Amino acid sequence: MSAPAFQFYPNDFLGSGSVAAMTLEEVGAYWVLLCYEWNEDGLPDDFDRLARWCRVSRKRFDALWSVVGENFTLQEDRWINERLERERIKQSENRAKRKRAAEVRWGTGTDVSTSNADAPAGDDAHACDVQCPPSSTPISSPSPTAVIKQPVAARPRGEPAPWMGKVKAMWDAHYPAAAPPPGTAKALRPLFNRLPEDAALHAFDVYLRETPSQYLNFGKFAATAGVEPKSAAAPVGRLTPAEQTRATIAKMLEDVA
Repeated sequence: MSAPAFQFYPNDFLGSGSVAAMTLEEVGAYWVLLCYEWNEDGLPDDFDRLARWCRVSRKRFDALWSVVGENFTLQEDRWINERLERERIKQSENRAKRKRAAEVRWGTGTDVSTSNADAPAGDDAHACDVQCPPSSTPISSPSPTAVIKQPVAARPRGEPAPWMGKVKAMWDAHYPAAAPPPGTAKALRPLFNRLPEDAALHAFDVYLRETPSQYLNFGKFAATAGVEPKSAAAPVGRLTPAEQTRATIAKMLEDVA
């Protein structure tokens, strides 16, 4: 399946000697045929169909083709424009390079948070019963809405964080034809350091879904998501920005649970 668009160079098109010698009608037919060639992976060797695509009679098309056809070559029953096919190949190669770069950047390692989830319990399962006597000091229960961060083991330098693969999967679900912007992992790291992984992933998914692509700013999002801003008191009967933030985080934690 062809990509939905191709690179167009106006100076090259208008500066072409072939195009410069065309009438406006011939230029229009040429452009229409180029678009159909891109979508159809070449033009069929069927001039009746090409005439219908150009919205002209077969007789008129034959006259147009006598000029426009000089820019196409017949290869295996398909008419192609060599310059356009070079653009198709270049676009495919660039897409493959971006995909490989994204795979290297994000890594494909196993999520360490679930790798031992099904491991059977051995003799060490009750080791703490012997080594750690019950404490006589009462332990207070955390607030239902408190955000509890578990200690994270140090990761070897250069190894991707466990959540990076999940972030990449979310990005691909929203933007399958584009690689994540460079530096995405670094920009999002403060968010995952501040919130539990599930809550951070949920916030990121909502951000991608509700924010137009031209306004995405991962650094600003990671710095502000889940942070209570300092603000003046709101009028009676309305939530302050800080209260709105706390309510948003509580709702995210409820959705994740």
